[in-house]
Amino acid sequence: MIRKIPSWSLGFSYGYHDSSVAAVSSSGNLFSSHLERFSRVKFDSEFPYSVLSWLSEEIGFESNDISSINYFEFPELKFDRQVATLLADWPKSYRLSQVIPRLLNNSRKTKELEIREAFTRINGKKLSLPKLKFWSHHESHAASAFLLSPYEKSISLVLDAVGESQSTSIWLGNRNALKPLTLVSAQDFPDSYGIFYSMMTLYCGFKINTGEYKLMGLAPYGNPVYQDKIEEDFFHLSGSGFVTLERSFLDFIRVPSMHSAGLVKLFNQPPRKFGDKLTQFHADVAASTQAVIEKGILRLVHHSRESLGRNLPICLAGGVALNAVANGRLSERFGNDNVFIPPAAGDAGGAMGSALLGWWNNTDSEDAKRNLKLNSARIGKRYTKNEVLDALKFHKIKYSEQSASQIANLLAAGKIIGWFEGREEWGPRALGGRSILADPRVRFGQVTINEKIKFRESFRPFAPVVLEEYADTYFEFSGSSPFMLKVFGVKNAKTRQSNYLSSGSEIYHEAINIRERISEVDSPIPAATHLDGSARVQTINLKESPLLYEVIDEFRKLTGTPILINTSFNVRGEPIVHSPGDALTCFFTTGLDYLFIEGLLVEKQENLNVKSSFERQTFDED
Repeated sequence: MIRKIPSWSLGFSYGYHDSSVAAVSSSGNLFSSHLERFSRVKFDSEFPYSVLSWLSEEIGFESNDISSINYFEFPELKFDRQVATLLADWPKSYRLSQVIPRLLNNSRKTKELEIREAFTRINGKKLSLPKLKFWSHHESHAASAFLLSPYEKSISLVLDAVGESQSTSIWLGNRNALKPLTLVSAQDFPDSYGIFYSMMTLYCGFKINTGEYKLMGLAPYGNPVYQDKIEEDFFHLSGSGFVTLERSFLDFIRVPSMHSAGLVKLFNQPPRKFGDKLTQFHADVAASTQAVIEKGILRLVHHSRESLGRNLPICLAGGVALNAVANGRLSERFGNDNVFIPPAAGDAGGAMGSALLGWWNNTDSEDAKRNLKLNSARIGKRYTKNEVLDALKFHKIKYSEQSASQIANLLAAGKIIGWFEGREEWGPRALGGRSILADPRVRFGQVTINEKIKFRESFRPFAPVVLEEYADTYFEFSGSSPFMLKVFGVKNAKTRQSNYLSSGSEIYHEAINIRERISEVDSPIPAATHLDGSARVQTINLKESPLLYEVIDEFRKLTGTPILINTSFNVRGEPIVHSPGDALTCFFTTGLDYLFIEGLLVEKQENLNVKSSFERQTFDED
């Protein structure tokens, strides 16, 4: 039978966190989204029914449209590791009785039934579907990076907390091989970069999965005075970059948190409670943690290149690959064009990785394999202008149509704009689909947006989005950075190193004065420059982001600065906005001045009469 063109390879990741579905066509077209965008539950782990339903509407599945269905890990291997870990500490492992029923329901057979039943529910009939194919967690991660990269051959480094059992793995990627990825070496749980970073995150009073970004953002406020102590007592780094964690610190299995007694003893301080003031001590712990991670990752890459090829480029995936500061260090050392990280490097990207592996095995076209790469992260759902108009008319909201130059004028006048345009982004970063835009030249713009719009800690930095052709004029790198996953130095930025005390042997409990510290930074874009003179840069070009490009170019003509602040369109604890209704709710319940939504501009002052009809949902802190 002749297969209908195009056919699709589908990938699923769900059951733990960041549920997602991805689709890859026989010609290499890509779609994917996170369940949390649809459900509004951060890191949602449930079956991603609504994402599959959207893909079915987008693509229109029939039985012979689907060449493969894939799952991002081996459930039975994960089950074996989880049970073995809990039994090893029996009877102290308090969670055993709670976890076992859930684990038993996480089998291959269960996954197959869940996915088949979802297709039946969506289509109203049973489809003749291919058998569900399972791939390892780390191979799915590695594929999501390497197969979307511009490289024919590369090293793929996967770093996360743990998959089935692996926590760190090194792969050799080769597009010319029948099997695109070959596992070179690996390290298993509990010796894990991800577990280490999460333990330190929780110790400093931030929540796992969201707090790692905060720890990274806090690090420039401190000094790595505890680095040697951490390496000597806890994080034992080998010459090849693999890590052995001191077992006495790993008591998180038997207690209801990762607040290790070993960490308390190491620092002679109790863990920070959520909401307590941040002191110089916490900043120093963050700086020390970040220094240890960067040292280890650099060592891993050096070892991999020495073993596999000194000139090979590097792909990174796994949750640790979202550490933009470490990614920037790698880019500085090995060249920006030689380091690739996919926008969804975490578990949601595993769905794409498994879909790509299935696609590779079912695609005969060498040209399609050779030409496959990720040009844009904008591969999620989009809403039509008519759908937006329906939402505006339903709420009787006044709106107008404005040109790019008029939007730029508002930004240059200090207005802060919610931006909703085109397909949403794949991954945790807003990249011009669901963004908040502002003038980066405003001295305390960072604090204003954090406190009045994002409702989050004022020390957290914002990213600049820059026209690609001007990037090397303002930042210490060349080439592109389209996914906002690398931190680079800001040219002509000066930081005044005040005589702030570092903890050392004495603990300083004075809360950090954020405004005072920010005032130390002298930069052409102070609102987008972090305390150490760096920025997490996104570049855009006319081809991939024509409308946002035009707005920034008009802003450049007005101000001489081809850069805007670009942060995610949400508030703390909330997923990035997904629908027009989400955007309107976030707009009317925060300090945003304007909403630009599919070519239409909504001004808050003109719509104060409808503001009261919107209420902000209550999300978990962090």
